[in-house]
Amino acid sequence: MNFDNPQVLLALLLTPLFYRYIAGNRRSTSCFLRCIIFVIAVLILSGLHVGLPEPGVDIITLVDHSASCSAQSKKNATELIPLISDNGPQNRYAVIDFDRKASISKNLNSAQALAADSDANGSNIAQALTLASQMRDPKRKSAVLLISDGNYTGKSPLSPEVLSSLKGMPVWIKDSSSGISNDIAAGEIVLPAQVSPLSAWPVRFSIYSQAAQTATYKIMRNNSVISSAEVKLSPGENVFFARDTAQEEGMIEYRLEVSAENENLKNNNSSTALLQVKGIHKVMLVTPSKEAGIIAKALKASAIKFDQITPEQLPAAPAEYSPYKVIILENTPLTKSPYKSTVALADSIRNGLCSLLITGGANSFALGGYHHSPVDKLLPVSMELQEVTKRGAIALAIAMDRSGSMMAPAGNGKSKIDLVNIATAESINLLSPFDQISVIPVDTSAHILVPLSRADNTQKLIDTVMRIQSMGGGIYVRQALTACGKELEKSMLPTKHIILFADAADSEMQGGCIKLAQMYRKQKISMSVIAMGTPADSDAKFLRELAKASGSEAIFSNDINNLPQIFTQEVIRASQRSFVAEPTKISPLPSLSELAPIDKIPDLTVGGYNFTSLREGATAYAIVDDEFKSPLIAYRYNGKYSTAALTFEADGEFSGDFPKWDKAPEVIISLIRKLAGDTRHADIKAYSNIKNGLANVEIELSEKQAKQMRGKNIKCNFIGPDRQTFSSELKWKSPTTAYASIEIEKTGHYLPVIDIEGEGLIKAPPVSTSYSAEFSHQHSNQGESFLKQIAENTGGGSFISFDDIAESASRITTGSYNLRPALLILALFLILLEIVNRRLCLFA
Repeated sequence: MNFDNPQVLLALLLTPLFYRYIAGNRRSTSCFLRCIIFVIAVLILSGLHVGLPEPGVDIITLVDHSASCSAQSKKNATELIPLISDNGPQNRYAVIDFDRKASISKNLNSAQALAADSDANGSNIAQALTLASQMRDPKRKSAVLLISDGNYTGKSPLSPEVLSSLKGMPVWIKDSSSGISNDIAAGEIVLPAQVSPLSAWPVRFSIYSQAAQTATYKIMRNNSVISSAEVKLSPGENVFFARDTAQEEGMIEYRLEVSAENENLKNNNSSTALLQVKGIHKVMLVTPSKEAGIIAKALKASAIKFDQITPEQLPAAPAEYSPYKVIILENTPLTKSPYKSTVALADSIRNGLCSLLITGGANSFALGGYHHSPVDKLLPVSMELQEVTKRGAIALAIAMDRSGSMMAPAGNGKSKIDLVNIATAESINLLSPFDQISVIPVDTSAHILVPLSRADNTQKLIDTVMRIQSMGGGIYVRQALTACGKELEKSMLPTKHIILFADAADSEMQGGCIKLAQMYRKQKISMSVIAMGTPADSDAKFLRELAKASGSEAIFSNDINNLPQIFTQEVIRASQRSFVAEPTKISPLPSLSELAPIDKIPDLTVGGYNFTSLREGATAYAIVDDEFKSPLIAYRYNGKYSTAALTFEADGEFSGDFPKWDKAPEVIISLIRKLAGDTRHADIKAYSNIKNGLANVEIELSEKQAKQMRGKNIKCNFIGPDRQTFSSELKWKSPTTAYASIEIEKTGHYLPVIDIEGEGLIKAPPVSTSYSAEFSHQHSNQGESFLKQIAENTGGGSFISFDDIAESASRITTGSYNLRPALLILALFLILLEIVNRRLCLFA
């Protein structure tokens, strides 16, 4: 018997007073009937219902398929499941499989569910238990059989919300642990949030052991051993310390490696951590050569530390950008950098890890492959071409390899030919209605897909190109060049250009190609040779010689994702649409005073500039004084990141008078300091760690800061390897602290960046995970005891037989019958009876 509103039952205490009030000194049947009606009314208001459980038990079996469970246990679980269906005709059963995610493989009504994605590097027991609670039938008795090793990732299964969802649903456990008894594991490396150069700091690290045994360890800093020893381990956590120092700022990677004799689990024998040694400012200067130009000299004169690298050395992981305040690309072709590095740079800027400054020249902006690159949309200037009179029309012939090698997958569900088609489409998008285009797919012969025609219907041309499919054989280069030449013969335009895209390891029919290229060069037909592969491939030498004969250099790319940048770079270079190679006067704007206290700028000219337009929201400090007002110095801050651009060459052939100006270094350094200068939240403390596969971050604020940020959207982006970025909203856990947690799916280094709506970004210390969280508990034998806690908190126990499960479930009242309608009918009957009795005196 249960009540929805049991507090109403207190009214029953008033029954004697009610009877005395209506009866006085008289005792009659009507008074007695009225008291009964009063009691029934109270029961109706209290929501009386009684339990009427249906026969049989629903048994929901949860099977752990994660990496840490033994193969034999998984097999035993599979054999156990069919026995459940034979345990009584009135019983029903369901099966939930889980690893990183939980999914229903058999429903209570026997309907099969779709298979979910499997990832054995996780054990989300909490999700599996919650899913089981959602499957229960409120009219039937239910119980859970959990077959697991007890190691979990994600939310704790003992959290209040999980246990409350399992109320009245006992969980029975069956241990499926691997049986490993002498495992050791490399634990967390604990470091300060950040340190300063020349200071000393402790490096705390732990080694977990299942048993008392001897092991060896070594802890390394950037692959150099700083401490190693043979140690005796006790069961559980063993803590050790080392000390370290660093001469310069930067990011340090620490790695702990442990080993022991007769150990049969190697998955968890190393761990890593990152530490930022932070100076005042540090800059990464990317230049085509190692020579020191005006920017390098200005940095040295201002005592700003910097690392100078070539575009080929551009880092490929966001963690490598974190130590730098500003990245400077000085007249640097982006197509020389690996595409993965370009993506990592763009992600780092977008997430506020660093700022970006680009300087112009014949190898920068559109001519350097920035157009439609990952960093394009982040810049303060746009490279979208306009209908300007600074160039003539172009006749373009694109010969593209569609041989069998282009069938290979290129990632994200695309093949290589798909990305070649996209690159060709991007090239067509750059053309004006006055330009001409011919597209020639080539395998063992040249196919004139698009005969030379005006590019006045680019969408139709793009639709045609996107349907090109890969065929067999290799690319026959002579047929490709011959077909391009015949198509361009039809054009009367002064600028003619060929783009030849070929496989550096599969370019056939090479005879006569060099002479053709030399002939085209005499006819003023330029050529771009784009090779898929490396300079070491079998046909690379031929392609280099072919490009040299045409007066250019072959462009090699081993990453097919680079093709759209390379294609558009070559179209723009051939059409001479992007770079204005003529002396141009710098026209300063009043905003230039923000960078340097300049009363009057002298008459300065630059030898050339990259033609761009100012993006919305950006600030121009100097422009070209003509009808287009193309920006020469521009800056952009969007609340999260900042970028700047000098669209002229800072130091080189086209720099003009700028390097000779005595204020030039001051302008450059002021711009760099502006890019590096966001310190609004330097006093906010941020902490981070990884536990049970969850990346956690927490911030501490002053009462004033917390009051200002209440109600604002605060989220944390965990920037990880391979372009992975996980986001989670921060929740307030006290008046001045907020936190966020998110499950990490892959090993590697993660950089937490907290994004406060309208307030900018805060960097938290990096976190690292070296092995699957599945093996983080192997060291302490916690799994078995943890399973017992789940069983004890839900009224279950250790599984022996299905009779135990049925008996525990039978003690639970699940279904119920609402008595309020019956009581209401009874009350109405008694009211009528009382009226009739008073009228007719039926009872004495």
